[in-house]
Amino acid sequence: MRPPLPGNASNSLMQGVKATLISSGIGLLLLLIFIVVLWKNEGRAIRTARGLAEGVSIVVPVDAAKVDAQNDSKLVHLSGNAVTKAPLEDLAFGIKQPALRLMRKVQMYQWKEKSETSYQSNESGRNGTTVYTYDKVWDETPINSTSFNQPLNHTNPTTWRFSGESWTAKDAAIGAFHLPEGLVVKLGEGLALPVGENSYTFTEPNPPQLQDGGLYFGANPQMPQIGDLKVTWQILKPGPYSIVGRQSGTSITPYPTKAGTFIELVASGHVAAHAMFDRAVKENIAFTWAIRLVGTIFVFVGIRLLFNPLASLGRAVPFISRLLSTGVTLFSAVLAVMLSLLVIGTAWFAYRPLLTIALLFIIAVIGIGWGMKYRKTAVG
Repeated sequence: MRPPLPGNASNSLMQGVKATLISSGIGLLLLLIFIVVLWKNEGRAIRTARGLAEGVSIVVPVDAAKVDAQNDSKLVHLSGNAVTKAPLEDLAFGIKQPALRLMRKVQMYQWKEKSETSYQSNESGRNGTTVYTYDKVWDETPINSTSFNQPLNHTNPTTWRFSGESWTAKDAAIGAFHLPEGLVVKLGEGLALPVGENSYTFTEPNPPQLQDGGLYFGANPQMPQIGDLKVTWQILKPGPYSIVGRQSGTSITPYPTKAGTFIELVASGHVAAHAMFDRAVKENIAFTWAIRLVGTIFVFVGIRLLFNPLASLGRAVPFISRLLSTGVTLFSAVLAVMLSLLVIGTAWFAYRPLLTIALLFIIAVIGIGWGMKYRKTAVG
């Protein structure tokens, strides 16, 4: 077997060292970023909880049919049919509907690149091999094919004949209360709006074909080609909704709380205020735990990358390399959980010092009680 040239071995070793240092740097960056994310998440969760607790204690139910000036600047709850007088229209296709929102969705058939990297360790370093594959997909977002590893024969169009767009009613109202556009957007995206032969107009060259309730721009919907377009619509129709927000004249705006948060809750149908706040509290708890979980995972990834040089020490011997890698991974997982709990606990102490001290006192009392009971049992 011909031995590798010294220059090649040196280059491979240097590349391995460089890759290890880069991964450690990325790991440190991830670690710092997600420690901050975990800390900020606790503050956000506590402020949101305080704001919602304040809101549910002061919210005033009002009759949507009339505006009472005495409730101006107060947090109010109203329920009724959200309506609009002027219809919304997509001029490009002549689609006109009485709606709170109208949305046009455009997808293009495009190339999409996927990469998969596998690594092998040997005496000269840790070498990676990347394999690129290309699939044809429908996507609303333009995919830049010039950045592909193999752009030849995988070229996507750079211009779109049509793009996605949305229209929101400017005169939406529930009874005597006007709903700002930002509030109408929070009501949702609605349902699909199927189009038929007589429900749209298109006068430009190369007219579309009807397909699955939408329009198809291309030669054959059954055999799509790169650059073909699919256009569909969604509509949010007038209907019953419930709103919690600040009464500002005849409008509803976000309510500023003493905790520094804003309350603006919406629900489909006739929903009581306490039920809307209960849902908001549950959503806050779920979101908080989701960020905690994601943050802990990325803290683990950061620590694992940071200790990558340690895992690479035994790369000359495959068995030792695997053993070190497994050990470093387990150590990183344990350290990530401990560090995340420490950050979360410290954040709790910073944002809720009295509650944290009370909890620690209760834990200490329970611990002392168990200790005394164990000592008596041992003596007896």
